Amino acid sequence: MLQCIVQGRDVKCPDAQQIVYTIKERQYFEHIDKAYNYASKLLLDLLMNEKDLMARLRFVDKKCLY
Repeated sequence: MLQCIVQGRDVKCPDAQQIVYTIKERQYFEHIDKAYNYASKLLLDLLMNEKDLMARLRFVDKKCLY
């Protein structure tokens, strides 16, 4: 996340909420799961689209395996 902040990328989760202590642990899991899913989506988008991961993997495949 620090790199995203340095690069000017907005990484704020739209579902972000402050976690308040409660006896119901399920609420924690729901908040954490939403944040995890959002971060995973951002990372996958960054790798696949902006950094062109597939092209890089094809290059490595051609150079190293042949």
